[in-house]
Amino acid sequence: MNSQNQANWWFFGNNASLDFNSGIPISNNLGQLSTIEGCASIADSCGTLLFYTDGITVWNQNHMVMPNGMNLLGDPSSSQSALIIPQPDTSNLYYIFTVGDFNPRNGLNYSVVDMSLNGGLGDIIPSQKNINLIADSTEKVAAAVTNNGDAWIVTYAEEVIGSGIFNTFYAFRLTTSGMDLSATVTSTFNNVQADDRRGYLRISPDGTKLAIMTQLPVTAGTVGQTGRGAWLFDFNNSTGIVSNPIRLNFPITHQAYGAEFSPDSKKIYVDINTQSNGNAGDRILLQYNLDATNFADSPLTIYSTDPADLTDDVARGALQIGPDNKIYYSRKSTQWLSVINNPNQIGAASNFVLDGVQVVTGTQVNEGLPPFYNAFFNPSFSFIEACETDASQFFADDIANCPGSSVLWDFGDPSSGLNNTSTLPEPSHIYNTAGIYNVTLSITTIRGIYITSKEITIVTQPVANSVNDIIVCDDISNDGIATIDFAPTASSILGSQSSAAFQVTVHETLIDAQNDFNSLPDNYDAIAATYYARIDSRVSNGCYAIAAFDIIINPQPIINNIDDLYACDIDNDNVESFDLGLAGLQALGSQDPILFDVSYHTNMNDAVTNSNPLSTFYDNISANEILWVRIENTDNTSCFSIDSFTLRLIQQPVIT
Repeated sequence: MNSQNQANWWFFGNNASLDFNSGIPISNNLGQLSTIEGCASIADSCGTLLFYTDGITVWNQNHMVMPNGMNLLGDPSSSQSALIIPQPDTSNLYYIFTVGDFNPRNGLNYSVVDMSLNGGLGDIIPSQKNINLIADSTEKVAAAVTNNGDAWIVTYAEEVIGSGIFNTFYAFRLTTSGMDLSATVTSTFNNVQADDRRGYLRISPDGTKLAIMTQLPVTAGTVGQTGRGAWLFDFNNSTGIVSNPIRLNFPITHQAYGAEFSPDSKKIYVDINTQSNGNAGDRILLQYNLDATNFADSPLTIYSTDPADLTDDVARGALQIGPDNKIYYSRKSTQWLSVINNPNQIGAASNFVLDGVQVVTGTQVNEGLPPFYNAFFNPSFSFIEACETDASQFFADDIANCPGSSVLWDFGDPSSGLNNTSTLPEPSHIYNTAGIYNVTLSITTIRGIYITSKEITIVTQPVANSVNDIIVCDDISNDGIATIDFAPTASSILGSQSSAAFQVTVHETLIDAQNDFNSLPDNYDAIAATYYARIDSRVSNGCYAIAAFDIIINPQPIINNIDDLYACDIDNDNVESFDLGLAGLQALGSQDPILFDVSYHTNMNDAVTNSNPLSTFYDNISANEILWVRIENTDNTSCFSIDSFTLRLIQQPVIT
């Protein structure tokens, strides 16, 4: 699980930093990085600083450079030079994703920090440093938690690498086992083509929306430039697919750079400026209310500089939600961050304050602020549902285990009496009746109370009916691999249970079956082994049953070339006795006679059906008679091969 406290430390600008652990941002000068734009930081679940970076150098919690923490492939002049994501369900591994600027074009890369190294201060694993995911990309990267707790890492790049036309979202999946590149998803938009790398990519806290900002003036209709400006998309956090592009319109005199969603994901704030190169210009902060009719054409102005007053000009700037659910807005070359105190509210009610938070003397705000994983701002819980009458397990956000925190669960099961609530961070609960229950978790922290609810579906116990072993013949290669159709096995496991209500998957190991990992396709190239079929509900896979079965692959007999058998017709009556075993020995060759039976037949049909076998010593019934030999596996009589040979008589010479 992730925690809001993981975003409690910010390092940005020229040695500026903020500590949110007290509930309000406290400025200090502890930071060692100096960056124009990109930066990233991470704390543990209770807010203790772990490390931070400008995308090139990584500093530990003691503000010392990690031993292997240099020469990453980000850039201080890259909009989102770095982003730090914990590996799901792993306590000590953190991924630093970096994007460079246009020179050099390093693309999207990642490096892995192991916090158990360097005496617990952490270091980058040498073999997992600057691992390339895509050769070229924009300066944009963001992350969203998936529906099962994995993370999507999203960047915007070229469909054709090296083309200079950015039109494709790449979503890479980070799992409990690391990067799963086989799960990479791309979404291409030929009507949203950009020719500039600069600007932010954002994913809403609820994971349903995605936005990109791209510098340079909007020139709608010009090939390669339609993606300039601000665009809003739908994002599917189950599949990683981006869809439904909508341009967010604003004055053509300005260019888009920073953006941030409100905590309720219903507003998006956009920073626009008359300058794109980091120089001071006229700034406007816009709010788009996504619930409003025609919202893309009707933003509200939250703040603007005076075009007639050059003294209030300021450069482009980042927007970033904080752990206090306020949005902070950078003001380059000053000691101030502006603050949107109530970003869920509309217009003036959002309570924008120009001079919101001051950084300490000797430090300075620049264009960038550290981006964070959207999972950090939604304290939540996970669960493993069980069958009715069995114990379901619940796991609170890690913030619940921090000093000063407490929890209260409501399992939505009033019939359970006093057992319907719990104050444990990781309780269990037994639902005695199948159904859908609404579970609510309240987490009380020093910053307030977080309340989240989820539905849990409890089902009756499925039955894994017994299934026969699968016995097949190998092919002519005898490589011990056979293509198996698991559909009949699934049907046997289901029995009379509905395939609409239950699903069956097959796994190579019992652990995989228990965890519902690595299910095999219906047609699978299998080896001989024990396999495990899992049946579970289509709406609740925490309730399941497992049946084991074996796949037995019998060797395929191979018939070697058989010479015709010759005999001298002593009486010249066209009848002689032949030893058919000689043909059988030739047919077997070096194959083990213990594994195979050999039989002989007068016609092909008898050989195929193994009917009317002949004795080994056989008197022919005609000259040049054709016989058939059958070799079959002793353990699987349906595993056989046949071939023919000829009995030939040589006429006995007569002396006259």
